[in-house]
Amino acid sequence: MVSLGVATLLANGAAEPRRHLFLAAAGNVATLIVAKSPLSSVALAALKDAAKANEFTVLLSPDGSAPSAMLEEIVSAPDRRTLDRATAGFYLDLTPPTDARPFFLGRQLAESSQDRQPGIPAVTVASPKQCDLPHHVRR
Repeated sequence: MVSLGVATLLANGAAEPRRHLFLAAAGNVATLIVAKSPLSSVALAALKDAAKANEFTVLLSPDGSAPSAMLEEIVSAPDRRTLDRATAGFYLDLTPPTDARPFFLGRQLAESSQDRQPGIPAVTVASPKQCDLPHHVRR
């Protein structure tokens, strides 16, 4: 899902996709926020506060490094070609889905749930309206 967010941001002209992304996890569940505009300091503070209040660990934030070289390479990709190189060749398919090669979440989770490595969380996707952010932070 992170690579899809980065691909979408790049396609929409984002110069630094990582400034638009926030990822937090608790156990095997992660929440990814992808913002159309770079996250403001107010929005980022609200996201960090919500993560702390709900006992989530921040895995990706515009103001920090990713916890793994692989994730850092994905969020730092300056173009789609670099992103495709960064996401190719892993045990799990990390390449961004396309209309020609869609991602089937149910099938992927069913196939990989027994083989999933510890520490790789499942992913939930929410729109900003579904996030528990103060109204003035939402765009």
